[in-house]
Amino acid sequence: MNRKLVIKRAVIWMLSMMITLCSASPVWATEAAPAAAAAENLSETGNGKTEEIKPAETNLSEAKPEDANPPGEKPGETAPPAEKPAPEKEKEKSPSGSGESEGSGKLTVDGYEVYAALSGNSPIDAIRKGKNVKLVVSVRAEGLTTEEAGKNGITVSKLSDSFRNAGAAKVKVTSKRDENLEFTVTIPKAVYSGRGNELRLRVNYKKSGIPSETITAEISECEEYEGKGDNSEDATGQPVIRIKRISPQTAVGSGESFGLELELENTSKESDIEDLIVNISPGNGLYITDDTGSQVVSSLGLKQKKKITVRMTAGQELAGPSQSVDIEMKYNYYSGGSLTSGSLSQKVQIPVRGGAAGQPLIRIGRGRIDRPVNAGETFQMVIRLENTSHDKDIRNLTATIEPNDQIYLLDETDTRLLGELKAGTAVDIPVRLQAGAELSQAASQLLGLSLKFDYDSDKGSSQGTIAEKLVIPTNGKSGKMNIPTPNIIIRNYSYGEKVTAGQVFDLEMEMTNTSSVTAAENVVVSLDTGEGISINSSSNTIYIPKLDAGAAKKQSIKVQALFQSKLQSPKITISFKYEYLDGKERKQATSSETIAIPVYQPDRFELKSPVYSENFRQNEEATISIPYVNKGRGQVFNVEAKLEGDIPALEKDLTLGNFEAGKSGTIDFVVTPKKTGKVEGKIRVSYEDEAMQQKTEEIPISVEVMEAQNEQADFSENDEMARPRGTVLWPATALAVLLATALFAAAKARKKFRDRKMEDAKREEQDDDWDDVFPEDEGGEEVENGTAEEEQDAEERTEK
Repeated sequence: MNRKLVIKRAVIWMLSMMITLCSASPVWATEAAPAAAAAENLSETGNGKTEEIKPAETNLSEAKPEDANPPGEKPGETAPPAEKPAPEKEKEKSPSGSGESEGSGKLTVDGYEVYAALSGNSPIDAIRKGKNVKLVVSVRAEGLTTEEAGKNGITVSKLSDSFRNAGAAKVKVTSKRDENLEFTVTIPKAVYSGRGNELRLRVNYKKSGIPSETITAEISECEEYEGKGDNSEDATGQPVIRIKRISPQTAVGSGESFGLELELENTSKESDIEDLIVNISPGNGLYITDDTGSQVVSSLGLKQKKKITVRMTAGQELAGPSQSVDIEMKYNYYSGGSLTSGSLSQKVQIPVRGGAAGQPLIRIGRGRIDRPVNAGETFQMVIRLENTSHDKDIRNLTATIEPNDQIYLLDETDTRLLGELKAGTAVDIPVRLQAGAELSQAASQLLGLSLKFDYDSDKGSSQGTIAEKLVIPTNGKSGKMNIPTPNIIIRNYSYGEKVTAGQVFDLEMEMTNTSSVTAAENVVVSLDTGEGISINSSSNTIYIPKLDAGAAKKQSIKVQALFQSKLQSPKITISFKYEYLDGKERKQATSSETIAIPVYQPDRFELKSPVYSENFRQNEEATISIPYVNKGRGQVFNVEAKLEGDIPALEKDLTLGNFEAGKSGTIDFVVTPKKTGKVEGKIRVSYEDEAMQQKTEEIPISVEVMEAQNEQADFSENDEMARPRGTVLWPATALAVLLATALFAAAKARKKFRDRKMEDAKREEQDDDWDDVFPEDEGGEEVENGTAEEEQDAEERTEK
């Protein structure tokens, strides 16, 4: 009986809740949740009574308006919710490289430095025609960060300007990752043409979408050539270095230490001297006490002088009034725009105070030569030998003449037996010589002479030797110099506007012979492709019979870009092997270059037809979805969607970011139509592919909006904004849910009651004998009566 009472009370409570809901205003989905939770907070206690479990206190900001009225408001009035701050609109970032003023970053020259080429970091104040220099240019980019460009993503090539024969440019990024891009461009060698003062560079970026830019630096140190015509390719003679002894000025005694100071002067008016190395070799009586006898002089400009010093010590035996020191110099200079090697040898005499035990000194000289010797010319030279000793005679004197590869000896033998040379006497040796048919550019040639003899010393008969080199002036300009080696370069190459993975395209190259005088013959061009690119349907070798001086030839070859997992710029190494004629001699030369081709993944981003909510009703929220899928192997960047049309939406502009390869999903717009009938509009989706090209697609939308189910729920605009967003649940829906819950609970309780009643019936059958023994309990009747009264009260409440 108690269970029947519990069921009746539950049904009565549910019916009263239904009546209350029917008389109230519509309930929103966000407000129905607390009511449903309250319905579930019914629990059966141990004594069979039903109690309501009270939920914890709810925050006032989340409670229903009628449950938390502020002071001064009547119950039932709804306070407007606090306005939420509008979300900040995400700042739009211009894509890197989208334009000259947006993202590409305008390059400016921040400064430059000029040094002598091939000689370290020696600054130069003036650059004259033919001067070889090293240029270091500092460049700054505005609006382009180091991270966007890439630490190793910059290449620089030199354009046509005031400098020629430039070496490959080297780039070094000096800025940090999140800073504006700053880098230096170093051109290790470049020859000034004598015209203008501009250095023009093209800056290329390996990352896609960042356009190339050209910058110009004005080199103020340039001094323009005022002569007529352009003879920049004319060869210049080898510069001559004049050597002057500064110290010692007094005679050096035996065992004495001293410093040999020499002054070197470049007497040329046309060529600078680079990489000068001076080798000092003293005679038998002198010794070098420094670590080395070589001195390095970085450079000698036109008419420039420099000094060097070497520490030396005199030996115990010094013969004659002076000792000879051989000075041999090797250096580089520019002739005809090419770097040429030169050498020069001279002797320096050091006065000494010789002892009696020393070897007698033989002074070696030559007769006067009125003019420089021309190529192929035959001439006679007189060599004079003088015994400078006052008391020592020389016996068994032998002279050996040592010609070089430019001067030939015409006598029958190179050795002369001169016999005795008394103290204070001299002897002349006539020598017939001939200059070679091709003299080098050197201003002089050296003829070697070695002397062997016997003399008397305090130790008895001794043997002495002397070696000298005689200088013969030659007319190097009249002889034919070695021509500069021609170089073959890739002046331009083209592969079309854009290369996508898997594409077969024509790579067109323009090969140029940089020499203005020499042709390249039997040219073999080899292409070595790296990872990500291959040659298609052709050989990787090209043969060119002849490429004339200054000529250019275009060659096209089919190349295929392979599919790769990421964006990259495959490289192709182009090697040249060729021959050229240097006079009557055929020589070989090689050169190589590397080019890069950026490859992009094809764009396969697809948008499908729009999908609408099942029911589009006036003043009810609905969704419009655009399915998408990125079928490509690369990303799509900066995806944005915009809803256009006369239909209110929660957000009309969506910024969706980047979509990885293979990603799929939907672009959703939450809308609340205000008008019935057909609503039309379009959704505009824009994005950037891997080449940073902006693309836009438009999807038309058309949907039929039905009237709202309850026309009486006419909310004003302010009431609509005050209510929380969600789907409206009308009283009929709530009534159906509560009724179903009540019927389920009643059925379950009735089943339990039926099972209990069957158990009681079995128990009564077993206890029939006890009914005869014990009379009916009056207390039980009272309970029955009490239960009947309670049932009657419950029925009256139900009727009410």
